[in-house]
Amino acid sequence: MVRNTFIYIIIFFLTFTNISSQEIKGLSGFSKQDDLDPTMKLELQKIGRDVINFLRWKRLPQAEKKLKEYELLQSTTDEFFYLRSAVNFTKKQLNLSESDLKTTLAINAKHEAAYYLIGMVYGIWSDWNRSKEAFKVAVELSPFNPHYFNNLAIAHYMLGEYEQARLAITKAIEQKANFTDAKILLIQIDRKLNKMDSAYKNAEKLYKDDGKNSEVKYLFTDLIFESRQDYQKVIQLIDKERNLPISSKRILAQSYDFLMQENQSESIWKDIVESGLATDEDRKKYLNILIKLNKMALADKYSLEYINQDSTRATEVRSLYESTLKYNFAMEKFYYFFPLSK
Repeated sequence: MVRNTFIYIIIFFLTFTNISSQEIKGLSGFSKQDDLDPTMKLELQKIGRDVINFLRWKRLPQAEKKLKEYELLQSTTDEFFYLRSAVNFTKKQLNLSESDLKTTLAINAKHEAAYYLIGMVYGIWSDWNRSKEAFKVAVELSPFNPHYFNNLAIAHYMLGEYEQARLAITKAIEQKANFTDAKILLIQIDRKLNKMDSAYKNAEKLYKDDGKNSEVKYLFTDLIFESRQDYQKVIQLIDKERNLPISSKRILAQSYDFLMQENQSESIWKDIVESGLATDEDRKKYLNILIKLNKMALADKYSLEYINQDSTRATEVRSLYESTLKYNFAMEKFYYFFPLSK
């Protein structure tokens, strides 16, 4: 473990921090907070905790005031630059935060919180390779922090490295049993890996534990639709929900389609196509429903609008129109031993 940590630190420092040898030499008058006189160190630690706590409590002015107190006592420690980077991060001054974090790491190459925060900066910039490398060092230096593993998993996930993401997020959940966001990420990773049984079981358990969480409910609904095809249950779970995301509306509309409840389906597809977020497939399904419901005037009007958006669709729309009419004809000519309810 010690050897691996050292290797990660060297790789990250040389490849990603971009600190020149001149800059490192210029830090000769700087020191680690831990190397100070014990009395001074204790006072600075107390002020530093206040800075961090005020930031967590969203009390930025108080945090800045405490940082000033720290600076008056000592402005050349690794911890001072880290605390200033945290304040700048909170203020969305990410370039300043990155610069202070690089200085922190130049003074103290084992400052795990600085690796964590610089990983956050690179993640926000979508520089996922640098973000991943920073989080790798953070978890090596602090292997029992579930949030570090969570963020490492996110970096792997965004790079499409799903197996590595799964290993990291499993560690996070092992260390923090009630880590809902990590459990959601694990389910999404399992979907990417096509581990649908695992995804469904985890989503079902999470829904039982935290069913009031909308994100959990919608995710569980997705898994019911994808892996169990229990369309009635999908409707039961989200039909009365307001402000459904488009992805959930799409699943609800398709569930009504599969259960031949076209009237309910039509209103949802209409919402989707009018949202401005509809795909071509959504528009086709809406047109399909209009024809199935024999709302021919609306179908003709929408067909024209659809084609006018892109004339290359004309043949495709006509083909869809004709195939749906043919489907309606077949449905009418079926002999229903048990008539369908209206």
